[in-house]
Amino acid sequence: MLKNIYKYFPTLAAATIFIAIILGEIIFKSAFAYSYLEDAISDIGVYNKTISDLVFNIGMILAGCLILLSTRIVKSRFIIVFALYGVSVVGIGLFPSSISVVHGISAIGSFALGGIFAVLYGIENKKSHRGLFSLVLGIMVLVLLVTFPLTSPVLGYGLAERFIVYTLNFWLLFFNLFKKK
Repeated sequence: MLKNIYKYFPTLAAATIFIAIILGEIIFKSAFAYSYLEDAISDIGVYNKTISDLVFNIGMILAGCLILLSTRIVKSRFIIVFALYGVSVVGIGLFPSSISVVHGISAIGSFALGGIFAVLYGIENKKSHRGLFSLVLGIMVLVLLVTFPLTSPVLGYGLAERFIVYTLNFWLLFFNLFKKK
């Protein structure tokens, strides 16, 4: 019975991240000048006089915990990479970008580890739709991450970062779509 609950955790984690970002941006934008093209997503988690920081940071901590709990049902030889991805997401919420270099390490770590796990999972399950889905989106995340220094001056820092984050979250949100019966 409890195992059935865990199967929804990857999707809940992704939904939590999306809600934390979107709700945090709405609150933050109502009080401050905020550009989706130029400003980092983590700017909404900086301590300020709105509740956007609480929404964002608690959302990231909760999402990271859900990812960690998901390790109980994700079958892979590379589960440690998935777990470290969850730890990195928790780190994004625990260490806001305004007060800690750990935030940057956590953010880049979550992008890289999430993308690497998706690729490894895809290779490991290459004969399934789920594996192909993971492989394609994982490669996309890693390409977007590696090309970020080139794309951010053209697209804007915020938009280039959103391509990475939303692609990774799209993968996590639909990870169970192709679940084996």
